[in-house]
Formats: sequence, C-alpha cells, structure tokens
Amino acid sequence: NRKIDYTDKVSLSCSTKNAVIYYTTDGSTPTEHSNKYTEPITINSNTTLKAVAVKSGMKNSAISTVNYTIKTYTVTFEDKFGNSPAAITGLKKNDTIKKEVLPILTKDGYTFAGWYNDNGKFTSQSLISENIILTAKWTPNTYGVIFDANSGKGSMENQTLTYDVTSDLTANTFTKTDCTFYGWATEANKNSPDFSDCQSVKNLTT
Repeated sequence: NRKIDYTDKVSLSCSTKNAVIYYTTDGSTPTEHSNKYTEPITINSNTTLKAVAVKSGMKNSAISTVNYTIKTYTVTFEDKFGNSPAAITGLKKNDTIKKEVLPILTKDGYTFAGWYNDNGKFTSQSLISENIILTAKWTPNTYGVIFDANSGKGSMENQTLTYDVTSDLTANTFTKTDCTFYGWATEANKNSPDFSDCQSVKNLTT
C-alpha cells in the first residue's frame, strides 16, 4: 500500500524494450483490451492499480498491483482562553476551508482577529498541504472614560483604557467652590464615590 496526495501522478515503466503496458484502476485484471499506458496516471481517489507488460513473441509479465490511498490532513484549532473548536479532518492536498466553516470565536473584552500559524493569517484562500495547527489571535478592546464635573468647573479630556490592562485614572482637575474633591462616582447624586482620585482600575467594561 502506498499513500499519495490527491491528483498526484503515477508513472509506469518496464525494463523490456518496446513492451506495451496495460492497466486498470478498478481492481480488475488488466489485459490487452484494458487502458494502454501512454502518460502518467492521475490518482484522485483510493485506487487499486494493476498493470501488465505485453510484447509480441514474449510471455506477458506478471501482474503488478499497488493500492494507493489518498493522504488526508487535519487542521487543529488552539485558543489561549481554552475555547478550542473541534478539528477539521479528512482534508486533501490543496483543499481549502470555506469561510463559513472557519470557526469565529467571541470573548468579553476582546475582538477575534482570526486564525494564524507560522505562515501568517489562515483564510478561506489558504491551501492545505500538511497537518496544520492554527492559533486564535485576539485584540483587546479599548474603551473611553468620560469625566464629568457634576456642576464643578474646569475640563478634563476623556481617557482611553485597554481591556485587561491596569491603568491609573487621570488625576482630577475639576474644582468647585467650597467643596473638596474626594472621588469619582458612576452616578451624579451618589453619596459615596466608586473610585478614588488616580485609582488603579481594570476592566471597567468589556
């Protein structure tokens, strides 16, 4: 038995000069009425190839038999967050994976950026030629923090934070007559602050 890639070609030869080779690909015994070998044979499925060499005035050769099995490949998916989809198996050389079949993952705080290997991003145009391990790539989301003076005076620029990254809130620059700033609240009329000035924060939203 021999493994062969899809649509690979098989060549036949005989050491006897001017001998003619006849062959079959359905497992039947080849005769002089079978396919005459003139060029390499394309194998595109599991095939039993039988061949015989014939020359006038000589006894036919012994029948040569070779079973060809089409190689198949597997694409395996790995995700650092532990959400690894099932592998795709049974792929042949130069197969592609349709866009709608490639898994798309979701996770709070991140945008899924696709599947990658050493050759870069894997897409529906990528050709299969071997077993492949693909790794999910994620981009952490960014979000904005808006500072409101809540009837105070002054201005502060919005602050951009990145998911899963710890950052210090921008120091307060607002002022209010006869008042002392003592923190940030998520609601204007809240009696106690949710965050202190310059507090380190992480993942305020996804």
